This record gives sequence, structure tokens and C-alpha cells, in this order.
Amino acid sequence: DDVGGFSHITLTCSVTFVQNISMAELQPMVQRSIIRLRHLAPGIAFKTSKLPSNEYQLSYAVPQSLDDVNNWIEDVTFFYDEEASVEGNLMRIARERWWKAKDDHYSYEFHVAPIEGGGSELQRQYTFA
Repeated sequence: DDVGGFSHITLTCSVTFVQNISMAELQPMVQRSIIRLRHLAPGIAFKTSKLPSNEYQLSYAVPQSLDDVNNWIEDVTFFYDEEASVEGNLMRIARERWWKAKDDHYSYEFHVAPIEGGGSELQRQYTFA
């Protein structure tokens, strides 16, 4: 049975903002930060795929335009409006976004979701995974 390769590691942190910030405000800030991170650590934009020879490869495409960068950031960032516990957010990612190495998929994804019960008029907590 071809399992297609598995290698998932999830790193999670939660952030509490002093002032309330909406997902609509947070999304462009997170995306700009990840684009900067790609410049410093291009490996976050590797793709994994399976070759006809049953070997796996990592590939990297240098962006040739701003459109390339914008398409990549839209492919790897996910923003959720529904509140859930940190564990609930991780389970959603596992259910909805799990992939195999053979799937020609970027190696990293970035997910942002509000933490259940973590919001008030003064502060809002988000899970970053």
C-alpha cells in the first residue's frame, strides 16, 4: 500500500493582543510577515512531490513576480472566523488540511484562528499553527 509519505510537525502558539483586533485586520499583517519570513528562510516555500521513479523530491521556485508571491501566500495561509480551543483548532487542521508528500503540496502552511473564550472588547487570543 502506497502511503504516499507522511511527515507532519505542528508548531502552535497563542497570542493575546492588548487591544481587540479583527481577523480582517490580522490577515494582511500575518501574510506580510510570512512573505518576509520566506525571504529569510526560503525553505518554507518548498514543495514535495513524488517522481515516477517512486522517489520523493523537494523543489523550490524562485518567485518571478509579485503575482507569484501573492499566489503562494494565498495557497499557504488559512484564516478561520470560528472560535475553537487550541486543541479544536489543531484537530480541524488535521481533518481538513492533512496531505501526503506525493500530493505536490507546499511543505508549510500557516493557520490562524480565534481561541474559544479568548476574546473580549479589550483583547483577543488567536492560535497560530
